Amino acid sequence: MKLITRILIPIGIICFAVLLLFVLIKFKKKAETQPVEVKPQLVQVMTVESGSQTFEVRTQGTVMPRTESSLTSEVSGRILSVSTAFYAGGVFEEGDILLEIDPSNYESAVAQAEFILEQARLRYAQEEARGEQAEKEWGTLSKGEPSPLALREPQLRAEAANIEWAREALEKARRDLERTRIRAPFTGMVREKRADIGQYVNIGTPLGTIFAIDLAEVRLPLSLDQLTYLELPGSFQGRADPDPGTPVTLTARIAGREHAWKGTIVRTEGAIDTASRMIYCVAQVDDPYSIHHDASELPLTMGLFVEARIEGRTVEDVVVLPRQALRGADRVLVVGEDNSLRSRTVTVIKADEDQVILSSGLETGERICLTSLEFVVEGMTVDPVAPDGTRLDAPGTAIAEVPESNGDQS
Repeated sequence: MKLITRILIPIGIICFAVLLLFVLIKFKKKAETQPVEVKPQLVQVMTVESGSQTFEVRTQGTVMPRTESSLTSEVSGRILSVSTAFYAGGVFEEGDILLEIDPSNYESAVAQAEFILEQARLRYAQEEARGEQAEKEWGTLSKGEPSPLALREPQLRAEAANIEWAREALEKARRDLERTRIRAPFTGMVREKRADIGQYVNIGTPLGTIFAIDLAEVRLPLSLDQLTYLELPGSFQGRADPDPGTPVTLTARIAGREHAWKGTIVRTEGAIDTASRMIYCVAQVDDPYSIHHDASELPLTMGLFVEARIEGRTVEDVVVLPRQALRGADRVLVVGEDNSLRSRTVTVIKADEDQVILSSGLETGERICLTSLEFVVEGMTVDPVAPDGTRLDAPGTAIAEVPESNGDQS
């Protein structure tokens, strides 16, 4: 009896549990649905406007002087004096005496050359008088036609040649004397000083390095693709009469502030660098050290690394969008009149980190999505706002059927 009871009790419990589960499933209350408002995602949009656009090409380079020279001694001697401007960074004017070498030996050479010239002139005058006397004597004797030698013509020509030689020797002595004063060939600045007072120098001894400050130049590398957007001077682009005035703006950040200088592209080098496959154009900036302009302007120092923005061609009927509007290489998101989002293929003619220029694919008045969306579904509804946050219009409300949460559900 006890055995039967032990067997029946578990079987009864199991049957009761199955029956209870059946009843619960059979009479389960259906989940009620209610409309849930799904708000479209806010997106920033801008309205398409077409117009003209001037291309701008960015590159970089190092500022260099247009003219730089090494000063060397053309005479030998000891340096007696050095200009107060002859030091690294010193500014001088054209014709200023930068160094002076002891001139005493060269002054003596000039005096000696002058003496030799006077002697040659004296001998020429004496020989000329002898020739005239010989001609008179020959006429008195009536011995026929005199020979050139009898009239002392060869001797006179020799003395004339001596005068010319003495004159040239005097000119050389005077040039050597003048060379004891090393003068600045242009208005400029000292880059390096290599000689000083008391130093003995020979012909060819380096004295220093100077550069002109009337103009600064910057070699700017350009890719072959960048040439498409520019109108550059020089025969490289096949124009017979180029305009040497392409504007360029040079910028550099110094002491936490950005400074800018205006210049022009004056030439291209006309040959492609075989290593980098780039072509170089040359920008010039007038008066880089502000010698003749407002001294408050920061100098465009030689050796400074600068960014360059070159003004290029102007094109008509194009659309300019912020760079973030472009999706991938050639697609944008267009917000329709019903605020639905559609992908559109466009033709890109130039893109950089700030903006993209399109030649076709969009119409004036269309709205372009600027917001970066993680997921995009073609035709999805969005809530457009202007870049300043102003609501453009009130989109319709999307309704979806979702199950209601029921805490009694098993």
